[in-house]
Amino acid sequence: MMIDRIPADKILQSVAESVDGCYGVLLRQGTLEIGYYKPLKVDPQTPHQKDEICVVHSGRGSFVINGKCRPFEIGDVFFVPAGTEHCFVDFSDDFGAWAILYGPQGGVTECPSNGLPP
Repeated sequence: MMIDRIPADKILQSVAESVDGCYGVLLRQGTLEIGYYKPLKVDPQTPHQKDEICVVHSGRGSFVINGKCRPFEIGDVFFVPAGTEHCFVDFSDDFGAWAILYGPQGGVTECPSNGLPP
């Protein structure tokens, strides 16, 4: 089945109906997974087994990766190599982000900047 559009109400519904109430999977195709992440107050995530691109959709806060903390705002993008410790902290109540996971277990790319711009 081809999915060419996922309406906004379905995105938030997938989060609400998810096992953890934070992350809803919207599409799986081959090694690609697209989801929406909307934690409440605390980010409980653990390292993923695939490389991830995270796009901030709403809100502000800070992003911690490998012990380094950087502020984020709407539109910011982070690359997180597979197996890397990361989380969002001190984020606003309206925070939400797209998560795009891809590739084989263990990742395909090494990022010399640990996912953070210089």
